[in-house]
Amino acid sequence: MGEYLQEAVLPVQYDNYVFDLYGTLVDIHTEEDFPKLWEKLALFFGYYGAIYEPKELQKRYAALVSDCERALKKTLEEDRHYTHEASPEIEIGEVFEKLYQEKGIVADKTLAIHTGQFFRALSTDYVRLYPGTQQMLASLKKKDKKVYLLSNAQRIFTAYEMNVLGITKYFDDILISSDYHTKKPDKRFFHILLERHKLDVSHSLYIGNDSRCDVGGAKGVGMPVEGGNHMSKLKPGKVAIIGCGFVGSASAFALMQSGLFTEMVLLDANHQKAEGEAEDIVHGIPFGRPMQIYAGDYDDIADAAIIVITAGANQKPDETRLDLVNKNIAIFQSIIPEITKRDFEGILLIVANPVDILTYTAQKLSGYPEKRVIGSGTVLDSARLKYHLGQHLGVDSRSVHAFIVGEHGDSEIAAWSSANISGIPLDNFCEMRGHYNHMEATERIAAEVKQSAYEIISKKGATYYGIAMSVKRICEAIIRDEKSILPISTMLHGEYGISDVVLSLPCIVGRDGYETKIPIDLDQEEVSKLHESANTLKEVLSEFFAEN
Repeated sequence: MGEYLQEAVLPVQYDNYVFDLYGTLVDIHTEEDFPKLWEKLALFFGYYGAIYEPKELQKRYAALVSDCERALKKTLEEDRHYTHEASPEIEIGEVFEKLYQEKGIVADKTLAIHTGQFFRALSTDYVRLYPGTQQMLASLKKKDKKVYLLSNAQRIFTAYEMNVLGITKYFDDILISSDYHTKKPDKRFFHILLERHKLDVSHSLYIGNDSRCDVGGAKGVGMPVEGGNHMSKLKPGKVAIIGCGFVGSASAFALMQSGLFTEMVLLDANHQKAEGEAEDIVHGIPFGRPMQIYAGDYDDIADAAIIVITAGANQKPDETRLDLVNKNIAIFQSIIPEITKRDFEGILLIVANPVDILTYTAQKLSGYPEKRVIGSGTVLDSARLKYHLGQHLGVDSRSVHAFIVGEHGDSEIAAWSSANISGIPLDNFCEMRGHYNHMEATERIAAEVKQSAYEIISKKGATYYGIAMSVKRICEAIIRDEKSILPISTMLHGEYGISDVVLSLPCIVGRDGYETKIPIDLDQEEVSKLHESANTLKEVLSEFFAEN
């Protein structure tokens, strides 16, 4: 719900407010398909004498869940009071109890619950409140409203998570589906709440984010719903990519493998190209994680958490990134208005070149907050710098901490004065490794980084794998709310004496886009070069907008 919760703009005329939990009040990301998870869980079972191979345990867990759901559904369907489709909710502790029993181990309910909770801890990347959740719930209680929770969830997980998040106290009653063996959108689950508290549906509002379970389920019992298009439309697990050329398709492939998203929509001026890329990539799903991948149009991207824009003309041999300005700004003038028409609330990640100018253009055309419109900037350039430094010094490039700043292009600056190897100043580390010609080495490496793209383009016509991995890394920082420091393209407002131009500087990146810039130490020469880089871009922008 994001910004929606911060505003706390629920209708005030109702007496009762019934909330969904996950995806509405609580932001959570779980992943149950990691092999390491099943290795650790198998080890846990082994401590109690139930010996499983990890793959065997995963297979039996899935089979038992399916068997239990099938049996429960049959029982629910035998209830002649309900003629609609049954939605069974098993108690997950019973599954873990059966897993012990299959290995001849008599497990009590306590052990089964602890095993389930260990499983939940292993599979959960994060669980957190959406901004404004507590304030909204507290506001409803101050107004003497009745507040209820109706959640498709497991008691052994949810009760603890709600207590840790500090929201249990706000609810007059909490109904968790595993306690009742049925879940939304089954009317039975809604009726339990309505009958227990004698609620008048006309005076009760349901708030949820899922169109089938929440919106459809509440409407099925005649309850007004605040959901669908009135809620934040964002799906945390959805990404859109506009442009299915080399960079777009490679980025789609990298994001498919990342496990960050459960849904990806591809757009291209050539719809058949988008369809072909989607069909090709989706065939790799059996080797990855479940994910919906399809070609779509602008109506399909409004609810994406991130829109990645790679659309634009390709950089040709002997052509600079700045040479692409006219062609690609014109393309953005057609793309950005289509996005804004859909009231998009997520993050715009600009990747097309020249990325700094196009990020500036996207900010101006969209009118979105600057934190939500960012460019891939010099993330790739900095990765290239780390790689070359690692090769030069004979160390893992992940131990190299150095940035390229300024333009993603010919005026980029290697920030040598702040570079270090695991905290050791660069010059000191170089001498530890037998390198003493610092100026010669840094000039050579900076030139190699700057020329990397041109060399690759001259040999194979385009660069796309490196930038695809950069896109994945930025998306990872956003979706996981990592607060990672990455050199992305953002608008400058007086940093180093520069304003009204988009350049790359290290920024803290999280779920809201970028939070703040990190003022790394630059020497006077580097600051001077940064000004030159800014002036180069300003000249191009002024020329373009003067002509248009």
